[in-house]
Amino acid sequence: MTPPVPGPDPEHPETDPEELLAEAEEAVDAEERRELLDTTAHYEDQIRSLKEGHRRLFMLLEITRGLGSVGKVPELLDRILAHALEISNADRAYLLSKNEDGTLSIVASRGQDGNPEDPNDLPEISQTILEQVLEKGETLYVSDALNNPDFMSQRSVRELSLRTVVAVPLTGPRGVTGALYVDSKNVAGLLEEEGVKLLESFAAQAGMALESTTRREELKETAETLEAANRELTQALEGRSQFDQILGRSQAMARVFQTLERVVDNSVTVLLQGETGTGKELVAQALHFKGSRREANFVPVNCGAIPAALLESELFGYQKGAFTGAERDHIGLFETADGGTLFLDEIGELSHQLQVTLLRVLQEGEVRRVGESIYRKVDVRIVAATNKDLLNEVEGGRFREDLFYRINVVSIDLPPLRERGDDVLILAESFLERVKEKLDRPGLHFGGEARRWLVAHSWPGNVRELVNAVERAGALALKDRIGPGDLSPGQIPARAPQWTREGTLKETLNQAEEAAILDALKEARGNISQAARFLGLSRQHLHTRIRRLNLREKMD
Repeated sequence: MTPPVPGPDPEHPETDPEELLAEAEEAVDAEERRELLDTTAHYEDQIRSLKEGHRRLFMLLEITRGLGSVGKVPELLDRILAHALEISNADRAYLLSKNEDGTLSIVASRGQDGNPEDPNDLPEISQTILEQVLEKGETLYVSDALNNPDFMSQRSVRELSLRTVVAVPLTGPRGVTGALYVDSKNVAGLLEEEGVKLLESFAAQAGMALESTTRREELKETAETLEAANRELTQALEGRSQFDQILGRSQAMARVFQTLERVVDNSVTVLLQGETGTGKELVAQALHFKGSRREANFVPVNCGAIPAALLESELFGYQKGAFTGAERDHIGLFETADGGTLFLDEIGELSHQLQVTLLRVLQEGEVRRVGESIYRKVDVRIVAATNKDLLNEVEGGRFREDLFYRINVVSIDLPPLRERGDDVLILAESFLERVKEKLDRPGLHFGGEARRWLVAHSWPGNVRELVNAVERAGALALKDRIGPGDLSPGQIPARAPQWTREGTLKETLNQAEEAAILDALKEARGNISQAARFLGLSRQHLHTRIRRLNLREKMD
């Protein structure tokens, strides 16, 4: 009996082998597609990362290239902060510098709107961060300050809801000079690791650009200062012509120079009139050493300092045995000055007898020694000087009229210092240069109050008094900045201006700050670096204050 053929099992239908093969192929294809998609996604991530890295590097290149073209520090500071905000997408950016005493100063600030931030808004978190940054020279990055145990307890973090905080060091030839600080209260983890590295690279370039631009500006300011000083010197030289020891460019001195130029190369007798200390001997020396007699002797004699009994023998000489003590022949000052110049200072003090003798010498051009009977020819140019009004002396019978007209061929009135205006500053600066070299104090300089006092003082002792005052100041000044009290013992410096309140306290303080800055700039002749030293600020900080107070126009 043939067994029955089994029929299909309704619960386990037969599977078509072709269908099984198709299903297997589909499963393999799906796995390959997943792997392919994963690989594609991975490569796409890498491509995006490379593109982002390329974009950042290109941006950094463009940014740093642009920094090198900025010629002024204020503009460079603003551009650095703008780029820092662009790179970090932060809310605010601050650039801070390290002062000599280790304290921090805000050099510049900027918000997303392009306006400066209020310095008072910089939270105390920055102090903590910056102290670490400056000490270690390393970047400090806080991705979520509100939840960071080191910062979440600080008041400013809570009040400002700060999340991302980054500070990167700015370096220069002298090491870490400051820091670039950015923060944001919008997003925690605003900057990823690559972004922080980009900010570090940018800060390094910004530090070099800032150092370079600062040095260029300082060199430019130094050049401008030297150029200004050269212009002043040229003007002074033009004012004094060939008389290089006589300083001054006032109108009164201009008249003196004009007369000197006309008589310097001839032998005409010159009478110098002026108060004590106005520089009469200096003018007499200029007439001799700048004239045609420069190779011969310049012989000065103070007619009021030698007793009348001795003055005759000093002027004209004496023969051996002419009087007690005349143990040898003695050549007088006239003979000594033969071919040169005899400077008779304080000629108004001559006795009547000597006036007669001098008149004959000037008329005849010859002298006779005391005790001799022979006359000796002399070729002497006479330059006389007096602090008296000789015409009044003539009218009073104390000076011979004929001698007065003999010596008053050309008369030059030397003005007192109080009538020479700003010449006092030119003279004082010249004397101070000698004092600085003599005392080895190269930093000595006149403060603003001292300069005003120099111009305002009446100078009864004239140039001689000024020389003494400057030498005294150099010897006694405790600081390099000379004040009125250093120039004159017991001198009380002018009181500082009394500020009256105009508007709010902030407005009043701004007015006082503006006056102090402008005064320092005037004292430093517009040199920002020097003015900053006077004010005890960093150069960048002073630039910031000038920009904030809109002082540029007032500085021009």
